[in-house]
Amino acid sequence: MNDLVASEKPDVVMHLAAYAGVRHSMDNARDYIENNIIGTQNLIEACESNGVTKIVYASTSCVMAGNALPWKEDEPTNHQLNPYGYSKRTNECQFKVAKIEKIIGLRFFTVYGPWGRPDMALFTFTKNILDSKPIDVFNYGDMKRDFTYVDDIVQGIGIVIDRVLSVDNSINEIYNIGYGQQVDLMEFIHEIEKNFERVADKNMLPIHPADTQETWSDTTKLKALGYQPTTPVSVGIEKFASWYKSYNGPVPAGVEITIRRPNVSGWPTLGLKRLVISCNVSCVYNAASSATQTPTFRPRKFSRCSALLQRMNTPLGNLIVSSLLFISLPSTNPKYSMQLRLSDSQISDLIIAPVGAL
Repeated sequence: MNDLVASEKPDVVMHLAAYAGVRHSMDNARDYIENNIIGTQNLIEACESNGVTKIVYASTSCVMAGNALPWKEDEPTNHQLNPYGYSKRTNECQFKVAKIEKIIGLRFFTVYGPWGRPDMALFTFTKNILDSKPIDVFNYGDMKRDFTYVDDIVQGIGIVIDRVLSVDNSINEIYNIGYGQQVDLMEFIHEIEKNFERVADKNMLPIHPADTQETWSDTTKLKALGYQPTTPVSVGIEKFASWYKSYNGPVPAGVEITIRRPNVSGWPTLGLKRLVISCNVSCVYNAASSATQTPTFRPRKFSRCSALLQRMNTPLGNLIVSSLLFISLPSTNPKYSMQLRLSDSQISDLIIAPVGAL
């Protein structure tokens, strides 16, 4: 490290390197101490020894866990919830006493977007949804995050680098860098589902001990320097999905069908309340609907579905049924119709049948 800094003689150091991940840190504390705390001290000493006078470094929003929302930079921090949190809070203390003239720390709030870390929720959710695997949803979905798109992060980094390069006096400052709004976790998941035309199989779990339930940045201080985030989650995930498809190849199109009510051949004339769609996939996406009332989608596993279909006098053929999807139809609007896109292009057969009393 010392040789590198000595040879490059940087005008400013941007220190983003870290071992990240709050949950992973709970069982791997030593890795976080060695990489984040000792590694950062090595960088500080190399800069001090070679006359580097300007550093911008990355901290994290989680150091403020437990404070009143929205989180502000000047409030005292509490005991940390995980080793990642205390390693980054230690970094702030290390830089506070470093013999370097101009230092700015940035507390990042849930950064997402293209080229992100593969262990982050956006990547793991997307991969599992496309692979028809369940996603883990902690605290039963009752969580909020201040999601910050990577382009807004880059804007903020550029602003503080300009500050350390242009300011005349010594500074040692910390800034929040976030979008400045809370988003429900379930809304975040819905945006992924919408952009990839899939419905996630959600494994609802209690809150993880490393997690905080909510985050929310007060970015007043950084905005005073000119910071203006411009990317809400709906736009950010749309951009991410476009990048993901171009990088990994097109998502399989699946099979699309149309259901209309009530004058379809073979359906009974009695008041039809529900349909059952049975196939060898577990997720269906509502691609479009002309109804004034949105149907209710309830994917579920159903071990006795073959017997159920037989009771409805529906021919099964050689179909191996792995799941059923119940769709509650509106009681009004006789011209109701909708399109469904099945999430697995490998589907081999499909049965659509009316359900009398379930």
